[in-house]
Amino acid sequence: MRSRASASALQQLRFADSRSRMGALLVLQRHVASTIFWRLLGAEWARCDSITKHRSALRKLFAQRLEAGGFPIFEAMSASDRRVYDALPDRVVLYRGCHRSNRMGFSWTTARDVAASVPFLRRYRGGGEPMLLSAVAHKSNIAFVSTARWKPEIVVLPCHRRIMGCEMLTQAVAA
Repeated sequence: MRSRASASALQQLRFADSRSRMGALLVLQRHVASTIFWRLLGAEWARCDSITKHRSALRKLFAQRLEAGGFPIFEAMSASDRRVYDALPDRVVLYRGCHRSNRMGFSWTTARDVAASVPFLRRYRGGGEPMLLSAVAHKSNIAFVSTARWKPEIVVLPCHRRIMGCEMLTQAVAA
């Protein structure tokens, strides 16, 4: 990773805010080995917002990963993330607090109360009425787990989970 382009991409990541960080990661991906990219993605995922706007590029990367090595992406998980992944049942019930505009996102959690509070956080407001989605996914279809933001945050592709319900939220659910 000694080229001028890779140094520039790394610099861009270093100074990216939460809304531009995923874009910077995707630029950097072109300049580093796959293992390094997945390690970086896992480490930086919790610092990224507006992930949905990169949905197409991420789907392509995840599809390439599925063909090359499958899920889960162990390189994207820390030791504590891996322990959480290992403890998941084969069929995982997931929740996502969101708005209509970002309901097709990748980030879910097993904690209903955490998910129900997300659409009311200042940084995630907007995009319509807040809702709480519930879904199921097979453990083998989970891309990776991150414990840095939501406890735990489960990263799963929209095609790898099945929506079971949608509840409109009027206020944050007390934890």
